[in-house]
Amino acid sequence: MNLHRPAPRRNPLGWACLALLGAALALAGCGQAGAGPVTSGPSPASAGASSASPAASGSGASSAASVSPTGSGVHQVQLYFSAAGKLAVEPAAVPGKDVARATLDALLAGPKKAGLYTDIPQGSQVLSLAVKSGVAQVSFDPQFFSSGGSTGTQLRLGQVVYSLTQFPAIHSVQFLQQGHILSVTGGEGFPLDKPLARQSFSSIAP
Repeated sequence: MNLHRPAPRRNPLGWACLALLGAALALAGCGQAGAGPVTSGPSPASAGASSASPAASGSGASSAASVSPTGSGVHQVQLYFSAAGKLAVEPAAVPGKDVARATLDALLAGPKKAGLYTDIPQGSQVLSLAVKSGVAQVSFDPQFFSSGGSTGTQLRLGQVVYSLTQFPAIHSVQFLQQGHILSVTGGEGFPLDKPLARQSFSSIAP
């Protein structure tokens, strides 16, 4: 008598399915390992775009326009007059698009604050103003260049130079009489044949 059970028959199709399923699971595991950890946050491309947004660049342009010789609206400026033989500041608000010209007009109108004086002769007129390569070329009438003493002439010119060079686009001032360069002023001998900067008036600096 044979007491052993007969060996079960193997199903070739079942073994093939199991083999295919195992291979698929192995491939899925490899894919997960290569993908790496998932992180949150903006992509590098979006982060770069954010750092160069128009709003960031626009703010710098706005601040530059507010202190340039040209603009619109009302601008807060500094006018330079004289007090005790030195230049002195008076804040002022000037309107219009040509801020530099409006500043000159306010300067020629004279100070409003008590204790300040102007050494610019009364009745002086600005005939033209042009800014080229950082130099403000200002043409005055002959009245502006009338004699006023050595200190008075220096203060007069310093008032104009300091008032105009507060704008970043203007570094110096070339004085003209009716469109022409003068070698010196009246009888004071102050040289005017080249542009004058603030350094030319260190002795009367505010």
